[in-house]
Amino acid sequence: MSEAPPAHAVRALRRLFALLLGVGAALVGGGGLWGGVDFAVAVLLGCLLVVGNLYWMTRSVSRALQTEALGVRAGISYALRFGVSLLVLYVAIVQLDMDAVGIAVGVSALVIASVLYALWPPRTGR
Repeated sequence: MSEAPPAHAVRALRRLFALLLGVGAALVGGGGLWGGVDFAVAVLLGCLLVVGNLYWMTRSVSRALQTEALGVRAGISYALRFGVSLLVLYVAIVQLDMDAVGIAVGVSALVIASVLYALWPPRTGR
């Protein structure tokens, strides 16, 4: 049962990822100007964490919907994604002494991109 996702869903995800990358670039640039290189690196890590999580989640959901396997495998994927995120955050904040506020600013890129996605209608006629 390998049915492809609808075209409008693929376009919506591509648009969200494009907005997320644009917002992330703006936040990293602004963070570099405002807080210096260390702050910008922390913002970049937060953005990369969000992009990676969103990409991993969309792949997991797509596979689960195609194979109709929403049981244990989906739970393991969620737990693994959560654990990897926590490990990355722990290493970044505790071991590498990165700026936690910068990481939080980077993670907020998803919220900003989602608001822009909702407020900025897509172009029609494609």
